[in-house]
Amino acid sequence: MENKSKLQSLMAVGSLSNKEENQDSVGTLTESYNIMMVADGVGSSEHARLGSQKVIEFAKARLGEISPNEVDLKELFKKIQEDLDAFVNKEHPTALDGSFATTLIIGIERDDKFQFAYVGNGGILHLKGNITEFNKNIYFLPWVYSNYLNPHSVPINGKEVLDKFFAKGVELNKVTPTIIEISKDKESSGDVLIICTDGIYSKDQVLVSKDPKGKFWLPCSTTLQMLLQNLKRFLEEDAFDDQGLHHSIMSYLHRIKNSKNLMTDDCSLGILVTKEAQAYQNRLTDL
Repeated sequence: MENKSKLQSLMAVGSLSNKEENQDSVGTLTESYNIMMVADGVGSSEHARLGSQKVIEFAKARLGEISPNEVDLKELFKKIQEDLDAFVNKEHPTALDGSFATTLIIGIERDDKFQFAYVGNGGILHLKGNITEFNKNIYFLPWVYSNYLNPHSVPINGKEVLDKFFAKGVELNKVTPTIIEISKDKESSGDVLIICTDGIYSKDQVLVSKDPKGKFWLPCSTTLQMLLQNLKRFLEEDAFDDQGLHHSIMSYLHRIKNSKNLMTDDCSLGILVTKEAQAYQNRLTDL
């Protein structure tokens, strides 16, 4: 689908699973500005797949009615929960409270900044537009990307359990989102933004090890390394349009699906490359 946004960024989303039912959902809006969304249906909840689908549908409908400068993200998430409850009460009146459970991440590009709102877990990654200049072996180092999503989860019996998500009958304070704003880089190499579900990355699933000297070590995320390597190839070689970016996303998802023990859950992501980052890559190509 052609991106009609005046902001001229590249944007695409994709989703894939190794399970019989993919409970993730994704969506975009590009009428006059760029919005990307991912939702992860909670597998332990009844009707999780439909829950993620309806939350994306309701978010798109609500956002399509207003301009980006008028978006009250807390009110938006409240309205999405109310829409979900109304749908479930009408179409599935016997469904139990807590069914249709799903996370949601929304990213909005405005003229001078990005806004993100989320409940649940997953990742919000911010990359510099000069990612192609980094050696492929150091993509895990801190200055290559930053993850801004701190999961809404609590430890229970040694596991991280979500304590904020959309579902039938949840209290509205359970869908009050965390909101993050990032200023655009219009002077240097531009920005690349990625949102993803926890099948690709989430901080609440990071394993920690301790060596004999008492030092703690965090492992590098293989799925993130592969994602950034794939993005680098796209920026250097692939068709520089939304279709090419979507193809790159699906190529990556199939790659991790076909790699042993990497796709252990539904995997979904959205990527946005600003016009400044595109221009920076074009300058590198012309050198």
